[in-house]
Amino acid sequence: MSSEQETRAERGRVYGDYYAGIKLESLIMGLLNDHHKEENNGLSMEIEEFTMISKIVLKLVRIAVTPDHVDSWHDLGCYAHLNEDFIKKDTENDTYEPNDG
Repeated sequence: MSSEQETRAERGRVYGDYYAGIKLESLIMGLLNDHHKEENNGLSMEIEEFTMISKIVLKLVRIAVTPDHVDSWHDLGCYAHLNEDFIKKDTENDTYEPNDG
């Protein structure tokens, strides 16, 4: 078994089936984006917002499979902190431009 195959097998044991996870993450992100549109006059999330939220959703999907895997909880906290820093930096630099549709 190759190193790549070993890594995939080990991750599968920890996080569950990759394809099922992608489908669930996509479903959740679609629902979140639809909700965002409903609440924001039909505007989709900015790509940065979508990406930041998808990192959190990925971790939640993984945690749903193995809630006792401490590393996933640690990563979730790190992503939340990084996203907070990104938003603060983006706001301070006044570079945020709302999506026009």
